[in-house]
Amino acid sequence: MSLTTHRTLELLTGIALFAVPFTVSSISTEVGAAGLIVCFVLGTLVVGAALGAGEDGQVSALAHESVDRAVAVAGALAAVILAIAGEHVAALCCLVTALVELTLMIRTRYVARPGRV
Repeated sequence: MSLTTHRTLELLTGIALFAVPFTVSSISTEVGAAGLIVCFVLGTLVVGAALGAGEDGQVSALAHESVDRAVAVAGALAAVILAIAGEHVAALCCLVTALVELTLMIRTRYVARPGRV
């Protein structure tokens, strides 16, 4: 998978991580303040990683791989902590984000193309 496709999917994942908990919290009481805050912070990290990566971004492709690893681990840890705290919707959102990041890491080639800076 190209880094451009990776960035696009990562951006959509971050936006969904913002939107889903806020939407669910507006129609039910399934998401509390802790879940909203954790999803917002993790979503900010995912969107920031997507916007700062790649050929025209500020982060090199190889550094972006490390950021992806950190976000995947943070998402998994957040999912476990939120599940223990009873924030099941937010935990599921964080778990899905971690799995998407893991899938993107596996499918993406983080190599620079020859002739490109």
